[in-house]
Amino acid sequence: MADARLTLTPELAATIRGARLVGTPLRACAKAAGVPWDTMIGWLRVGRAYNAAEPAKRNPRHVAQAAFAAELDRAGAQCESALHARVMKATEDDGRLALDVLRSAPADSAPWARAVAVLEGGPLRMRHAVELAGLVVDATEHGVTGEEMTG
Repeated sequence: MADARLTLTPELAATIRGARLVGTPLRACAKAAGVPWDTMIGWLRVGRAYNAAEPAKRNPRHVAQAAFAAELDRAGAQCESALHARVMKATEDDGRLALDVLRSAPADSAPWARAVAVLEGGPLRMRHAVELAGLVVDATEHGVTGEEMTG
């Protein structure tokens, strides 16, 4: 149950949003602002419900929670997008990281779509190529030569 004594102020919202922008998990964002977890979740529930409701059914007392929920969701998305961009940039110089990203990504994700477009193969064929490339990288790192790999 949300703590009715604690009011969502612009300062609290800014502290929580700032923590979220750098990738802090929601529980830690609440803790950093001194807000009980149940209280923050209550604000988010109310705000998201307000944002999802038809305009005629919105409670005007929930405008602050609606703005908070939208800002917090946007901050989380901005952080995730920035992290994704950094990882994708790093894959240009790190073949191992590129393989790891492809191995962990679903076959219909953006990294796979780009890889498939480059190689003009299907997702299944691409997955096999990535697995094979990973085996080659692993073997090379362990000192196995090309002749030893081909028998």
